[in-house]
Amino acid sequence: RGGVQSRLPIQGGVGGQGLFAIGELVKPGPHEMLSAWPQPAPEPKPLVNEGRKRGVSFAGRGNLIVLSPPLVIRQGDLAHGLEVMEELVGSMTQEASSC
Repeated sequence: RGGVQSRLPIQGGVGGQGLFAIGELVKPGPHEMLSAWPQPAPEPKPLVNEGRKRGVSFAGRGNLIVLSPPLVIRQGDLAHGLEVMEELVGSMTQEASSC
């Protein structure tokens, strides 16, 4: 707790259960969703597409980015997926800051 969330201002919450890793994306500053649930926010779509290009399958659900690897995933592959997720969300933070 606090790791990714403290490094990425648009990361509202990080959680999950089992192998699911779920990150909530919020607007920089006060904790405010990118769009009203369950409306999809446009920001996760490029992140999901770029993740797939890098061999990591994410899903976007509203303001959520979901990583749900297969049960037979190796620990190194899972770590890679989480690193890609953090890097891509970090790039969204930089883009949002420069606007």
